[in-house]
Amino acid sequence: MCHFYSCIYNINNATTPSPPPPTTKLEPSSNIAATSETSFPSKKEGSSSLSSAVKNNNGETTAAATTVIDYSSNPTIFGQILRQEILYYPYIETDTLLSFRDRTPRAPLHALVITKQYIPSVRSLQPSSSPYDTVEVVSSMKEMALDIIKSQQPTAYQKQDYILAFHIPPFNSVDHIHLHVLAPASEMNFIYRHGKYATGTFWCTGVDDVLKRLKKGQSAV
Repeated sequence: MCHFYSCIYNINNATTPSPPPPTTKLEPSSNIAATSETSFPSKKEGSSSLSSAVKNNNGETTAAATTVIDYSSNPTIFGQILRQEILYYPYIETDTLLSFRDRTPRAPLHALVITKQYIPSVRSLQPSSSPYDTVEVVSSMKEMALDIIKSQQPTAYQKQDYILAFHIPPFNSVDHIHLHVLAPASEMNFIYRHGKYATGTFWCTGVDDVLKRLKKGQSAV
C-alpha cells in the first residue's frame, strides 16, 4: 500500500494484478462478498455495534451484551476505510474483520485483512496483557485470508503458492494491524517475494510463526 507508506524497496511492480471485485466502495448490505449480516455503520455514526447470542443455564438462547467498536478514535488510513471516508475494493467482511485490495498490489492477488478493533501492530499481540484472545484474532485473520485466496486464486490455494505476512514495526506501513495476502507468490517480483515480504526476517513474520508463538504464551514477535 505504498500510497500510504514508504516501502523497503523503491522499485516498479512487475506483476499484473488480477481484476478487483466489482465495486470500489462498500455499500451497506450490498456489493460485498460478506460472511456476516452485519454491515458498516454510516459515516456519521463512526462506530459498529456487535452482538451475539448465548445460551443460559436453561438452554435458552438469549442476546449477549453488545460490544461497540468506535471507529472515530482510529487515527489511521484504515480508520478512514472503516468510517467509509475513502474508496476501496472489499473482499470479505465479518463482525470483527474486514479485507480489501491493497492499493499498490505486489502480486496478482494482494489483499489486506484488518481487525475492526484498533490494534496498532503485530507487536501489540501480547498474550499476558492483551484485552482480547490473541490466538483467536490471528487465527480468524488467517482463515479469512485463505478464504480470499481460495476464491480469487484457487490454483495458488491448492498449491499453497501464497504468502501471509505481517510487517514488524518500524517496517509496518500503517499503525493498525494488517495481514498481507499475496498469491500466487511464484508470480511476484523477486524483490518483493524475497525482500519486502520475506517472512522469517527482522522486518516481516509469517502468520503461522505468529500463531506458534502465541500458542506458547509468547509475544507475537
